[in-house]
Amino acid sequence: MSPGRAPSWNVIAGVASTSWLESIVPSSDGRVLLPVELRKRVSWASPKRSLSLLATTLGDGAVVVAPLSERSDEIGAVGAVLEAAPAAERASLVFAAMAIYARVSLQPDGRLRLSPGLARRLAPTGDEPVWIGAHSDQVWLWPEAAWSAMLSSAADALRDAVDGHRARSEGDDVARSTG
Repeated sequence: MSPGRAPSWNVIAGVASTSWLESIVPSSDGRVLLPVELRKRVSWASPKRSLSLLATTLGDGAVVVAPLSERSDEIGAVGAVLEAAPAAERASLVFAAMAIYARVSLQPDGRLRLSPGLARRLAPTGDEPVWIGAHSDQVWLWPEAAWSAMLSSAADALRDAVDGHRARSEGDDVARSTG
């Protein structure tokens, strides 16, 4: 699959016009090319010059990327917590913060330059796919294992919601036809 192809395969993109999902393989130097269709859905994802971003790793393995300038309060809060932490706990908290937060950069051509640690977390052997999505003006990345776990849970929830919607719709149709 090559990024930038016609989006006709994505039947949900018309329903969720601000969202996009695609699987890509990072380059050997830790770069991820954001697909054109994804960049169209994120206001900051087509910069005129290199843009500094904050990549935040979540507990489920997902990574959320947003402009660093919009997340300065979060980094400030982390700094304050680290400063206030007891000396005995500070090292582990600092290392956790370094593993959770990383500066990445987005180039004008759509290439997202990952930090070495983040590239390894997302694609441990370097050749596995990374799932990349856009939603609510944020970019999300998932390593294959985290994506599979999230998809399994979300697919069940979606299936239940669709079945419930159909049942309610059929009930409404029956009520209209008999009423």
